[in-house]
Amino acid sequence: MLRLRRCAYRIAFRARECSRALRRAPVHSVTGALVCDGRLLLVRHTYGSALWELPGGNVRRGEDPPAALARELGEELGVEVAGASLIETVRAGRRRDRTDLYHVPLDEQRVHPNHAELAELRWCDPAAPATPHSGMVHLAISRLWPEGT
Repeated sequence: MLRLRRCAYRIAFRARECSRALRRAPVHSVTGALVCDGRLLLVRHTYGSALWELPGGNVRRGEDPPAALARELGEELGVEVAGASLIETVRAGRRRDRTDLYHVPLDEQRVHPNHAELAELRWCDPAAPATPHSGMVHLAISRLWPEGT
């Protein structure tokens, strides 16, 4: 059953990407740098690239970005977001895509991953994050630990 759910996520991801390419509408996404005890949470999705990434997803039409972050982290990790703060907004591409990067401090490393959506997760030392990782991971580390670790 899990394999079937993961397959459905991959198909939905590809269909969404094709739809966006045809519409050429800008994409607004949110991503959270979840930090607990000096460690950063990285995830690998069951769809898309095989890179280690920060959890998050797309903002729905009419949705507030902090609400989208709370929804996405709840869906992917079963985490309730309290006290998230915007670190930076990254704009890229010809479509004016943008990603809002948030710092999300957590009191404990307890998460409840959606295994249909997440292949793997890892709490990492920011000085030695899991590789290969996305540029957003590098950006989060450089902003949250500017002097290095």
